[in-house]
This record gives sequence, C-alpha cells and structure tokens, in this order.
Amino acid sequence: MKKLTRFQLTMMSICLMSLLFGAARACAELKYADEIKKIQETYVPDSRLNLFQERQEDGKTVIATSCKAAYDALVELAKKPDAGFTPALYPEQNPRVGEKCWGLVAQSAIFIRNEPDHPAEMGTQSLMGMPVRVLDAPKDLSDDDPWILIQNQDGYLGFITYGGIARMTKEELDAWKKAPRLVWTRIHGLILAEPKRNAAIVSDVCAGNVFVYLGEEKDGFYKVQLPAGQVGWAHKRACEFFDKWVQDCELTPERIIATAKQFMNVPYLWGGTSAHALDCSGLVSYTLFLNRITALRDVSQQVRDGIEVDVSNGIENIQPGDFLIFGSRRKDGSLSMRHIGIAIGNNEFIHAATNVHISSLDPNAENYDGRNRAALIKAVRYCGAPYSETYKPVKDNPFYK
Repeated sequence: MKKLTRFQLTMMSICLMSLLFGAARACAELKYADEIKKIQETYVPDSRLNLFQERQEDGKTVIATSCKAAYDALVELAKKPDAGFTPALYPEQNPRVGEKCWGLVAQSAIFIRNEPDHPAEMGTQSLMGMPVRVLDAPKDLSDDDPWILIQNQDGYLGFITYGGIARMTKEELDAWKKAPRLVWTRIHGLILAEPKRNAAIVSDVCAGNVFVYLGEEKDGFYKVQLPAGQVGWAHKRACEFFDKWVQDCELTPERIIATAKQFMNVPYLWGGTSAHALDCSGLVSYTLFLNRITALRDVSQQVRDGIEVDVSNGIENIQPGDFLIFGSRRKDGSLSMRHIGIAIGNNEFIHAATNVHISSLDPNAENYDGRNRAALIKAVRYCGAPYSETYKPVKDNPFYK
C-alpha cells in the first residue's frame, strides 16, 4: 500500500467531505463552540463553496475560512474573553501559500478531487487559462505528490496535484488579464510547435481554453503562450480574441441547445465539466460557460438561480432551453435531486447519462425515458432570469474582471 506523505495526511484531516460538520465537531471543546457553529451555518452553508475548518498551527487553535463575511464574524467573536481561537482568512492569512495565492490552469482540463488522494472522488474539472484561488499548498516540493487546495471560478473547492496550475501573485494575474488573449472555440484541438499542420504537439486543447496571443501570425496560425509558459501555434479559425468573445453573453434557448448538441456522444464521467467527458450538471455548467456565463456546478446548486417553471401539472409549461431536474421528494417535503437535463423542444431533452444523448418525455417516442419522466420534480429557466452572485456573465465574474 502506498505510504501517504506528511502533507497528504494533514490535508486528509481537512478533506472537503467533512467541511460542513467538521468544524462543529472539532470545536466542541472551545468555549464558544455553539457560536462558531452558528457562524458556519450562516455564512458557509455549502461546504463545496467555502472553507471553514479548525486547525492547529504552532500550538494554537485557528478557525480558518475562505469566506470574508464568516471571517469578520469570527473576528468579533474572538474578542470575547477566553475565546481560545484565532480567526484566519484563507488564502491571505495562510503562511503556507504566501503571495502566490492565485493560479492559471495549465492543462486543457485538470481533475479536481474532493480529497488529496488519487483514488478520491472527482468533484469537478477546470479548463486551461481559468483563474483559480490557491487556498492551501505545501511549503515546498520535498513531499511526494504534494496536493494543492484551490477554488474554481464557479466557487467550487477541491484538490489538485502540483503542476496542474501555474501559480502566480495577484499582480501577475492582473498582467495576464491585460494581455491579449485567445479562447479556443472548437471542441478539441492542438497547439503545435510550428505553424503547420503536421508539426509536433505542444499541448492538446478543448473548447473554452484560454491562452495569450504573442502578436505574430503565420500561414493561418496565431503564435501563443500557454499558462505554464510553453510557446506554440494555434489555428486562427479555431480561436477568437477573448475580450471580444466575453462580450457576446446574450443567453437564448437556441444558443443553449446548439452548444449542448455539440457534445453528443461525449462519454459520461462523474465530475466531468469539459469536452473530454461530462456528467449531467457538468453539461449544463459547461454549456453556460461556452455561452460566456458562469454558474454553480452541481444540480442541487443550479436550481438556486433562474426562474422556477411550474411542473405540478406535468410538462406543459416547459420551454426549450429550460433545465429539467429529476429526483424524488422526501417525507419532509424537501427535494432529493439526482439528475439534470436541458429541454430542446418536442418533449425531448439532452442530458449526460452513459454519454450525452437525447431522450424524450413522450411515452409514444422511441427514445422515451420513462424513469426520468416519472422523476421530473422541478424545472428552472435561466434565459431571461436576473443575474446573481452565482449566475453572471464571465466578464463580471471577479476571477476574470
């Protein structure tokens, strides 16, 4: 059995699977444990989107969080007599991270896991050129397979292996944002070592990857630099200039459906959010991103935004472009959501299950999906819905602004 490194053992103790309830258990001996728990429940109700954890640092109890509002509340609580803990805002006050608390995804798509271990469940992916926040990291590379805790541009937390991102300071990230950038718009492709079709491969790329334009064109190619520093050539017809691309963020049913259909037969992968592989909510979030919209990652999060569509009397109110949620209703009336698809008209929907394909809610159709028809519990409409903190154009996302 592979021996875990010191860093892995440390990070395992704060794995994301226990974030929601871990702080309450760990703080049981603190004088203000109930108050700490209330702060967590108020400001960090979703452990997938923010860190909130007790840690021991230099013999002191530290309550670390990546949520500024939670941190401010902890600061006030820590002023009480014998509070017994010190608040810390991550990554700014994490001594292991230092100034390089940002990064750019360095590969076409990286795996983000729920725990710092290769066999751990994959929570999501992130695309080349996406900015990420570095919340925790090893001090150096003396450990085998060091892991880094990051936050995605959609808020999602997870662990990546060292080398998955190019780490940088805020100033370096700002410089990258000001540089002329290109976005890859085709499903798949290659960055080549020379501006010719049979040249050596520098990197694979997929839709949504972003890299810097170096100001040179030759034989139908742009000269580019990838986030990790490699220089190569990208086919001009497969790229658009990023600053122009992000402006075209009008979300319509036609655009949602056309984008989703590009991924027909792409294989299903739990946690997949790229052209390489997709899960059901990954298809939705990736489709939105390619339409210049950032949104939450999981189906239980995606229903928080948009306009609710009444499905109490069946499917008559559903329109093309609506997101269909499948699951069941618990005894207490709450919803258990297990699947999501995109309505495309004619009682059909496209979704990722085994692969990306089209199914029907019509019992008379050859592609009728009886299991999901019986499990339709909710629908939301993003087209025409007001923007929110979690549903907004890419150009307004603080990771990109």
